[in-house]
Amino acid sequence: MLLDRGICTVYAERDVSGPGEMPRYEKSVKAQSYYAELDFETSPRWPTEHREETRTAARVRIMQCRYIDKNDVAALMDFSEEKEKAYRITRAFHGTDEESGIAISDLTLEAMDP
Repeated sequence: MLLDRGICTVYAERDVSGPGEMPRYEKSVKAQSYYAELDFETSPRWPTEHREETRTAARVRIMQCRYIDKNDVAALMDFSEEKEKAYRITRAFHGTDEESGIAISDLTLEAMDP
């Protein structure tokens, strides 16, 4: 698979506010890679009672970084656009690409409020 859609930067957020203050977050870069978009379904084919509810806005594939966790922030810079879009990571799958055998991370993303 070609990772040619744009650049994905993954940030870890840390609360640096004091006790009783408004939350203030400091970002630190965990990973940066080219990315490819993956197909996804917005509604389940067969609804079940015990399915985890997620609001998926995008799924992307990047070079593997096992430090990426749920609730990290992914900023996608599309080569055709000039501004970044921020997403919350709701799932991170670390494995290998079926075609090439290269180590990859597939990220399921939820849109964040601006």
